[in-house]
Amino acid sequence: MQTPSQDITGSSALQIYHSAYRCHYESNDLKEACRLYREIIRQFPDSNEAAYAVIQLEKIGAKEALKGLHESPWQKILPLSALLFSLLALFIAGTALLLVLDHNENSWYNTNRPYYCCHL
Repeated sequence: MQTPSQDITGSSALQIYHSAYRCHYESNDLKEACRLYREIIRQFPDSNEAAYAVIQLEKIGAKEALKGLHESPWQKILPLSALLFSLLALFIAGTALLLVLDHNENSWYNTNRPYYCCHL
C-alpha cells in the first residue's frame, strides 16, 4: 500500500527519519521510505539520522537483492542434482557390494563347496 508523498518542508532530520521508518517498516512503502531516507542525506548530511538513513537504504537494497536470489532457478536445480548424485552413489556402492559378494562365492573359503578344507 503506497501513501502519497509527505510534505517534509521545515521538518527536522529526526522527524523525517521517523516518517521514513514508518513507511519502511509499518506501511511497507519502500519507494517513499527510500525517498525520505535520501532526503535526510541530502538536507542533513552531517547528522546521525543521515548515517542511519544510509544503513536503512543498504538494508532495503540487500533485501531486494536477496529477493532476486531466492527466485533463482539454481535453487530448484541444486537439490535435484544432489538427489541424483546421491542415487548414483548408492547405485555404485550397491554394484560394488554385489561384485564383492559374487567374488566371495567363487572363493576357496566358501563353505558351500565340497573342496572347502582340503582336496582329497
